[in-house]
Amino acid sequence: PSVVLVIGVNGVGKTTTIGKIATRMVSEGKKVLLVAGDTFRAAAADQLEIWAERSGASIVRQHEGADPASVVFDGIQSAKAKDVDVILIDTAGRLHNKQNLMNELNKISRIVDRELPGCSRETLLVLDGTTGQNGLIQAKTFKEIAGVTSIALTKLDGTAKGGIVIAVADELQIPVKFIGVGEKAEDLMPFEGMPFVDALLEEANDFSFNIIDDTNVTAEVIGYNGSATEITIPTTAKCSWDGRTYDIVRIAKQAFLNKSNLTKISMPYSIKLVGDMAFMGCSNLGFITVPSSVESIGSYAFAGCSSMT
Repeated sequence: PSVVLVIGVNGVGKTTTIGKIATRMVSEGKKVLLVAGDTFRAAAADQLEIWAERSGASIVRQHEGADPASVVFDGIQSAKAKDVDVILIDTAGRLHNKQNLMNELNKISRIVDRELPGCSRETLLVLDGTTGQNGLIQAKTFKEIAGVTSIALTKLDGTAKGGIVIAVADELQIPVKFIGVGEKAEDLMPFEGMPFVDALLEEANDFSFNIIDDTNVTAEVIGYNGSATEITIPTTAKCSWDGRTYDIVRIAKQAFLNKSNLTKISMPYSIKLVGDMAFMGCSNLGFITVPSSVESIGSYAFAGCSSMT
């Protein structure tokens, strides 16, 4: 059988994604086995068992707190006996102790290598599409400790556009395989690049830009005219008169002045400077992601953002 090791922090929709993948594969006529390797999170195996019943896949699980590698070993033996086509392995998602997580994943990998030498293997990282720059940090960490080969981007059914996937693909060169746009099994879809880019550009059309430097092809955001309450500032903008694509590196002075409809803003990794009074008066703005790439924040940039904690 082929093996898919599914990794990601708690809360990103990892177990749900496994269930949806299982549903898709079973509908294609494949025999699928789920392995409940997340033995640390309460009810993780119970949640996976529900998805096994829904999808028609089989499942191997042990008691809470069991050794994950032992569960994986039992799963592989069961898969061999049942002539399973695909093994989907759920894993713990605790990043607070990177060394322990690395040790656990390495132990699981050794079991797979020993019991299924030469099998087709994939390490699928599940990312929450709403997490902004945190998603990039997670992807870097998991690539370092687990050798990620593909990504599933979840929770794109709300206002999140998932622009973080561009940063991950660009910086880490990891392909996106699936996107999740809802709670139903059929809401996990194969990723298609052009429709995804079109969705990002649709949001970008709500922003106004100003060219900073023709030579270096850079621009700044000078305003927002959309009605969304949660927005992701785009990384690039295409100029209508010269056809070139400009990198967005700056939030202009007073760009979002008094935009009281905004509650959440994600800034891209391309932003280097936030201008004076850029977000002044955004009274309902409760959350804003400011990436480490920002080198300077102007005076009173967040004055009057009374809802921020």
